[in-house]
Amino acid sequence: LTMAMIDPRTPEGRLTLRYRGLRTSLLLSMLGLDKDATDNRPFYTRNELIERLVIRDMEINRGNK
Repeated sequence: LTMAMIDPRTPEGRLTLRYRGLRTSLLLSMLGLDKDATDNRPFYTRNELIERLVIRDMEINRGNK
């Protein structure tokens, strides 16, 4: 995701921008990933971590409607 692709008018865009301001260690924690267990999990870029959180939150919100 690049800044040019993020539309703050959409729910996905707002979530993305919110997560961009958080530390990577917090993103990992929110996903239940151990930041120190680098041998036991694949490498994720910050954008991939943010994308996973946005998808998760959108699915949760969809389920609550």
